[in-house]
Amino acid sequence: MRNFMAYFKFERLISALAKAFALLLISTTFAIVGLNWAMGCGQAFHYPDGTWKTGECFLIPHEQKSGVWFKPEPTAKATF
Repeated sequence: MRNFMAYFKFERLISALAKAFALLLISTTFAIVGLNWAMGCGQAFHYPDGTWKTGECFLIPHEQKSGVWFKPEPTAKATF
């Protein structure tokens, strides 16, 4: 009977370790997703000079891109 009870203790230990590992994996995934959301991963940020640039990402392969979304017109001098 003793070996039978020892088996259940070992089984509970393995089950607890598996649950702890799963919880750690899920919480790490949520932390990475939340961090990337806060950093603006892949989101285009527009600047007043007419350029834009995508946000950086943490642990996600993403190539940063940039470009021009409008070209400011040259300031015209008023002639009277």
